Amino acid sequence: MESQQVQASNTGRAVPLRHLSWRYWRVPVLFGLGFTALQLLIFAARFGSLPVPPPAGGAPAPILALASGLVQFFALGLLAGFLAQGLLRGARRGWRRFLLVAIAIATPIAALSSLVGGLFGPVGVLVYGLAPFALLVVGPAVVRIVWQQYRHLGPRPAEDVH
Repeated sequence: MESQQVQASNTGRAVPLRHLSWRYWRVPVLFGLGFTALQLLIFAARFGSLPVPPPAGGAPAPILALASGLVQFFALGLLAGFLAQGLLRGARRGWRRFLLVAIAIATPIAALSSLVGGLFGPVGVLVYGLAPFALLVVGPAVVRIVWQQYRHLGPRPAEDVH
């Protein structure tokens, strides 16, 4: 199954990305792992240590709660990675630099806001976690696309009449 998306290879030829290839999933998976690690670091900073499993024979509820939370944060990172991958693909130098800075600013804000969203359940983690990306990354991208599409409709400069 081939995608319409292409990525430039080292030879300068366009190579179609396959949805099942590692090249396609690399950025989203790394974002997912990064968000999971960031949440564990926030947990350690907040409580002084990483979560430890209960002693043998103890209740598995804390482990299940931790695992489900990490899966939610991984899903958030996966969605953010797909967003970043889609926006960065084909971006020119100046725009790419802006997107990378916006993503770098949005990531820690998203990590903290996803903790707040956790109070509202799994959907809250995703919604509150993606909100900084929507405001800081997708918003400017939409404005840029609209500007490029319709800037020719603006007022024309007045002609100099002497």
